[in-house]
Amino acid sequence: MDNKEVPVKVAPLMIIKQAAMPILFKVDSILRDLYHSKYVMSDEDYLDLLELRSATQIVSVKTTDLIEQAKEAGVDTVHLPFEEFKMLLASSRVIEAIPKTKNFRNIVFWSH
Repeated sequence: MDNKEVPVKVAPLMIIKQAAMPILFKVDSILRDLYHSKYVMSDEDYLDLLELRSATQIVSVKTTDLIEQAKEAGVDTVHLPFEEFKMLLASSRVIEAIPKTKNFRNIVFWSH
């Protein structure tokens, strides 16, 4: 199964990227405030915030790259190696789960 590729439509990638970007901006803002000692955070919350930052950056970079590749090739579907697909899926799940289960300074991450 390692050699298999997974076809992924560009339209959902654009939606995923669009949803991830505001979260990335909010996480970066929280981290800036934290680094400037505007407030303190528990180690557990800090680690969760860093995990969210990492996952959001992975999704942002990977979806941007895939969308650009599709535009250059003039296609609406890209083919990802299975391992890359799993990484993108796992990172997307982190982005979905952490803001729903954690509260960082009463900041709302999701918008409707």
